[in-house]
Amino acid sequence: MYSKVGSYQWNWIRWVLCDDIPTSKDSPAYWDVYLETEEGGMLKDYKGNILRVTRYGSNWGVVYAAKPSFLEKDTTNSPTSLFLVDGYLLDWIRYAAGNLGNTEQYCPAGNKESHVYKRIKRTLPPDFQLTDDWIRRLYQIATSFSSICSSGTWGVWCLSASGLPDVGRAPGVLFSGASSEWGLFF
Repeated sequence: MYSKVGSYQWNWIRWVLCDDIPTSKDSPAYWDVYLETEEGGMLKDYKGNILRVTRYGSNWGVVYAAKPSFLEKDTTNSPTSLFLVDGYLLDWIRYAAGNLGNTEQYCPAGNKESHVYKRIKRTLPPDFQLTDDWIRRLYQIATSFSSICSSGTWGVWCLSASGLPDVGRAPGVLFSGASSEWGLFF
């Protein structure tokens, strides 16, 4: 799908065969999800032109690209620029763009201090020894399949919940999505 607005206010999209080669941001074949909402998002081309589709008339369902300055006048056949976009793609876009701004809803970024999540540095007890028993147990955990570990609980949580010798667990909460149970340990 190529944009060919050029010096015009709008122009039809040109359809071409595609390949699996990533498109550069300076290519007429480049499209980006822009102004995403819960329902979907707008798509813009490499020059910022907006992808549109007519909803009525003889060109019903035909896509074209229009300059942003033309959108206000572009009312014939009730066109729209909102396209349904998979929710996972929208989540990825928000995640990837989260570090570019400081008001992103899922990832506070920038120099603004976040009071929601603070990472606490935890250390092993001073008398901890990495013995052969520990190495075997850690290997067993890493290579086995557990419903607790597969239901959204990873890392330290799996280690804490997997019956390791008690060497002083860090306080926390464990949730097992498989059985919908909460576990609080101190």
